[in-house]
Amino acid sequence: MSIEARFHARRREGALIGPNAVLQAVAVMEQRLGVAETQAILADAQIARLPSGAHMIPEIEALRLHRWLALHDPMGCFVIAEEAGARTADYIIANRIRARRLLAAAPPACRPCRPGVDGSDQEARLDFHRRRGLHHRRGLGLHDRPLGRGRHHHAA
Repeated sequence: MSIEARFHARRREGALIGPNAVLQAVAVMEQRLGVAETQAILADAQIARLPSGAHMIPEIEALRLHRWLALHDPMGCFVIAEEAGARTADYIIANRIRARRLLAAAPPACRPCRPGVDGSDQEARLDFHRRRGLHHRRGLGLHDRPLGRGRHHHAA
């Protein structure tokens, strides 16, 4: 068997990724760089049409877009990628996590406590534990969740 035949035999199909990896990046690029510069980057990245958003896309398209963005704007690409990632995360949380709707409809005592970044909900967490008859411990725990009774993790 030739080297080329071995290479092609082992070659796997590329991974798929959500279309928002490209759609959100392009939206941020248009805001920060303008439509003309964004179109030039898309042309260099060989993206003739933007994905519809209905189907997964080959990961290589997002990779090419970010690489060409880095070549066109080496310093600004980090800010654009960060903003696009945040927008993608917001979209996924709002539209793709089914349990979010169930948790919103659940009574307050059944909702899991979620610590805030700045610790502003410390009192709410303590109240949650008091109502459930639990002792407050440092760290997040699954010790009182239906699927994780008796199991917990404490931050070191």
